[in-house]
Amino acid sequence: MKLLHKKRGDRSSVPPLAGSLVEALGDAALTLVGSVVLTAVAVDWGFRLVDSRPLPGLWQSALLLLPSLACVAVGLFRLSSLVFRSSLTVERRCALIRRGGDAGNRSGGDPATSRNESDERQPQENRPPVRGGSTLQPGERLAFRLPLFDDQLRPMAQLGGLALLAGIATAALVSSLAERRFSTSTTVGLSLLLTLTSGGVLRTGWLFARHLIRWYRCGPTCVEVNAIPAVAGTTLVLHVRQCDRARWRSVQVALECHEEAVFHQGTDVRRESRRVLSLPCRLEEAPTTREGRHRDLLGECDIPRRAMPTFIGTNGSIQWRLRITARAKRGIAMEREAPLTIAAAPTAPAPEVRTFRRSGGRVGQEVG
Repeated sequence: MKLLHKKRGDRSSVPPLAGSLVEALGDAALTLVGSVVLTAVAVDWGFRLVDSRPLPGLWQSALLLLPSLACVAVGLFRLSSLVFRSSLTVERRCALIRRGGDAGNRSGGDPATSRNESDERQPQENRPPVRGGSTLQPGERLAFRLPLFDDQLRPMAQLGGLALLAGIATAALVSSLAERRFSTSTTVGLSLLLTLTSGGVLRTGWLFARHLIRWYRCGPTCVEVNAIPAVAGTTLVLHVRQCDRARWRSVQVALECHEEAVFHQGTDVRRESRRVLSLPCRLEEAPTTREGRHRDLLGECDIPRRAMPTFIGTNGSIQWRLRITARAKRGIAMEREAPLTIAAAPTAPAPEVRTFRRSGGRVGQEVG
């Protein structure tokens, strides 16, 4: 499954999210098959104990239980690790912000001039290497390409959990009806429950497929900026390329500032986060837009000079991000965000004061 999104230099075979979704489908299938087999075995053993019938032999039980237990264990472990990795959005963003800030501070000069403007007009293969290793990637039209966060696996995991529970209930009801004949009223009740659980499996499967199709129609997003870190008091220039499979009606980009406070109460840690500032970006359609394939947008955003710089502390943090929101027909909506590092505005140098002695022994000062 990992080969589905194998990287080849700056390119990859498919988007990482597509590879993760296929990997999640395989793990969910393993978990579902193992759970159904375990449920059928448990129901059979329960009726055997009630009817005082002998249980299956050791080898027969081992051949049924060991593979199904292995499928459930492997599937649940891989699914939980996949969902856990996808839920570390805040930690990943903090790490990227910290690395971006360190890379900008290592330049030894003004962050606003960390990259020469002539380098932006050069072809990508002729540009100088980008500082910060793999964290900062060079862009094709502007200086840097920002990483994007799009949490699509969480709703997929919720739908998968509901489908798993409905599948286990369906397997238990089918095994019960096949194992023993009940009274008419009990059979009717179990049949109604079986209809509900089967409908739940079909419903969750349809919602999963719908969510997957909507994600495919959203397509990839690419955001590039002219400087990392951006400096307060300057104008941030950005370029957004959005896949246009969904024929978007509107695409909006906003620069947001989020403040997070951390409260320590004994061994408990409580976090509170809120959005303190939202600056809409001025966007205009680029001539390179291809209808039905991709939309290119050029934008600018004026960063206030007194904007708080990005920092991460023990008791709080300030995080800046670009939020991309798009709307299309048939209820298709997309919301993605890209972390951005903003540095404080450079302070003006102190005026030079020269001291001289006047006639008569008096001392004077001149500001130059």
